[in-house]
Amino acid sequence: MGLPLHPLAVHFAVAVGMVAPVAALVAVLLPRFRTWLGWGLPALAVLGAIVLRLTVSFGDMLEDSDPAYDTPAVDTHSDWGELAGNAGTVLAVAAVLLWLTTSPTARRRWTSRWPSWLTLLAQVATALAAIATLVLTVLAGHTGASAVWGG
Repeated sequence: MGLPLHPLAVHFAVAVGMVAPVAALVAVLLPRFRTWLGWGLPALAVLGAIVLRLTVSFGDMLEDSDPAYDTPAVDTHSDWGELAGNAGTVLAVAAVLLWLTTSPTARRRWTSRWPSWLTLLAQVATALAAIATLVLTVLAGHTGASAVWGG
């Protein structure tokens, strides 16, 4: 209907880009939550990575569609968005690794012979990726709103 996909997808990306990292941080800090959430955490993180990457792609298409979008504000927003998409991808990988190293089912089936330090590495990587995803999603959102609304 003539509407660009980026402004439509961005709301879902912001929601998932906030919920997935918060859930990941809580899962790292509270093992009971991690157990309760189970495979939902890696599924949510992978969904978040996909949505963030798609939103970045839609933004690139929108930026390329009109020379009016070639502004410093849009360039800054685009840079932050790209970094947020990358952080979301790292979070997805870390969340899957966290699930593989901490889930009783996954440990029984696949990772029982992995070294125990890998669990600590997965927890640290997940926490750092979650923080990065949160911060970069906020920065991308803020610079995008500033580019659109001039604030």
